[in-house]
Amino acid sequence: MSLTLITIFSVAFITFITRYLFLEEKLPLRLGPNIGQLLNFSGPAVLTAIFIPILAVSGGTVDISISNPYLWGGFAAIVAAHR
Repeated sequence: MSLTLITIFSVAFITFITRYLFLEEKLPLRLGPNIGQLLNFSGPAVLTAIFIPILAVSGGTVDISISNPYLWGGFAAIVAAHR
């Protein structure tokens, strides 16, 4: 089995276990209100970490010029989501 497959299965297992621990109602493990409120920021943080490199990196370098079509597409998506 290749290292890539081992890594994929390991990450899948860790993701399943962490979600199962908090979603299974029969387990006595509960998060406090402060942690729950803090986790509300995890979705936007992960989304930002995913799309910023797509928008701003072109050809291995940071491209934040006005001629970058990905930045224009991101701006249009923000405007559309705001409306």
